[in-house]
Amino acid sequence: MGASPQKPCLVTVSLSMPWLPDDWEGDDPCWKLIAGVIELPEALVHDEVLF
Repeated sequence: MGASPQKPCLVTVSLSMPWLPDDWEGDDPCWKLIAGVIELPEALVHDEVLF
């Protein structure tokens, strides 16, 4: 079903409200969801540089 990270990682998530101009005509716009996974290099994890 999907990929699993093989290394320690950071997960980022951003949710943005839809923007409507004053003269908007049409269906309601969708919310924007952006997610990402950043795999960390082993050196950073073992040296605890990030923490």
